[in-house]
Parts: sequence; C-alpha cells; structure tokens
Amino acid sequence: MTKKFTFVWNDPSQSSQTINLTVYKQGNLNDTIVCSVSSTSYTGVLVCDISAYTGTFKAIAYRTASPNTPLASLYAEIKQTFIDAGGGKLGLFIGAILLIFFALVGIASPILVILLSVISLIPLVLLGSLQLSAFIAIGLMAGIILHFSRRIQ
Repeated sequence: MTKKFTFVWNDPSQSSQTINLTVYKQGNLNDTIVCSVSSTSYTGVLVCDISAYTGTFKAIAYRTASPNTPLASLYAEIKQTFIDAGGGKLGLFIGAILLIFFALVGIASPILVILLSVISLIPLVLLGSLQLSAFIAIGLMAGIILHFSRRIQ
C-alpha cells in the first residue's frame, strides 16, 4: 500500500518563485522532515511518498514569493498493526473465534449468550477491526433485547 501526500497548484499570476511541499513526522519533542520537494514551475504536482513510515504526519505547502506563505497544511495519522498484515482478515478471524467460544460458553442461558457475545467484541474494538460506533450500536441492541426479555419473564 502506498501512502502519498500530493499537492497540485496553478499560479496564473506567475508571481510564485518556488512551491515547496514538506512532510514532517511529528514526535514527542520535535518534528522530523521526512520528505521535501519543490518546483519553480507556475503549475504542477508535488508528491511525497511516505510508504516506509508510520506515525502522525504534517504536510505543509509553501509558496515563495515574498515572504514564504503557507498555502495548505494537512495532518494524517498512519497506523500499522498486526491486524493490517492480513488485510484485516486476521482480526475478523479472531473475532469469529471469540464470538463462537463465548456464545458456546453461555449456551445454558440466553441472557448470558447475549452478554458474552458483546464482551467478545471488545478485543476487536481494541485491535481496530471494529469501529467503536458499531460496537456501541451492537451493545445498545443487546441492552434493548435484554430489557425486553426481562419484562417478558
């Protein structure tokens, strides 16, 4: 997978001397320059490839006329976990195994099956395979089902 910052510009007034795209990797104490490209053309595309890096990045495009003027800035966070190695399939496999295991453990009681099924999704949220909003929606549905099942009994 390639991760690139791209900046496209056009200067019809032709007043820019240089256009520069600089990408910084943000650290705890300081920012490190990962990529810096520039052009003296009045129109064009600048690309910084940061495929080899992970972390939080800041890209700033500058125009040199008089003085340097930031034209645009972009912040991006690039993560890579062991879940990403299989294209996300490993996380889904782990989730399916946990869900089956906990559902079978709680087979004696329907209420226990619902509770353990929701609990089995917590590692997926922590690993990034399941969005927090989806987990909350599933938890709310489980809560509603539990509420109505208690009213029926």
